[in-house]
Amino acid sequence: MLLKDDGEIIEQDFPAIPHSLAVGDSEALIVGNPQENERNANENELYLLESDGNLTKIPFPPGYDVETNFKYPYVNYLGDGKFEVLQGHSEGRKTHLTSFEVSVDSAKKQLDVHNIHPLTMMLSEDFAITRTLPNGENGVIDKSGNVYINRRDSSEPEKVGHIEEFSADNFIRMKTPGREPKFGIRRAGTIEVRKWNDPNTVLFSVNVERSACGSPDCGIASISETYGK
Repeated sequence: MLLKDDGEIIEQDFPAIPHSLAVGDSEALIVGNPQENERNANENELYLLESDGNLTKIPFPPGYDVETNFKYPYVNYLGDGKFEVLQGHSEGRKTHLTSFEVSVDSAKKQLDVHNIHPLTMMLSEDFAITRTLPNGENGVIDKSGNVYINRRDSSEPEKVGHIEEFSADNFIRMKTPGREPKFGIRRAGTIEVRKWNDPNTVLFSVNVERSACGSPDCGIASISETYGK
């Protein structure tokens, strides 16, 4: 299902089992595996979804290993019309990746490669939370509340701050427009909103009305930030 800017909804069957999605300004890249009844179920397939709803299977960049297997998204949108397609392998808590930075040639239904370079993503030994961030970065919070970001390079994760009295149960995903990712921390009666790049600072707090839900099982799984016109 595709929701266009004008509110039109386009529905169509997807010929593979999708596992990674990157949405750009006028198109999206989707990576998936073939249906279970097809051969080579471990191979990845790449699809181009255009704004008019047209879906096309396209080739990966030259040299890409279609049987690559790792735990991070296989495609990311980097902004300014640039995507990256990733291949890699994991060794314990460390994942070695190769980034193919590409743009989409919609007329030829192919990707133009602009750069190829290595990346490394690492999880701390006692990580509690990991989330994909914009620009292909990855955020990690360990059980002690230390916050790290895996940048798009081969360096060790950058420690960007610390959250006092952190518990993974109190972490709330946040959908944020733009390129500045945020998240929420549940406190008594409120949700604190913080930036991944500056987790020490509480940007603002939102009061939570518990009586709005009658079931004791109710909870907030995620929150969204929107920009007014």
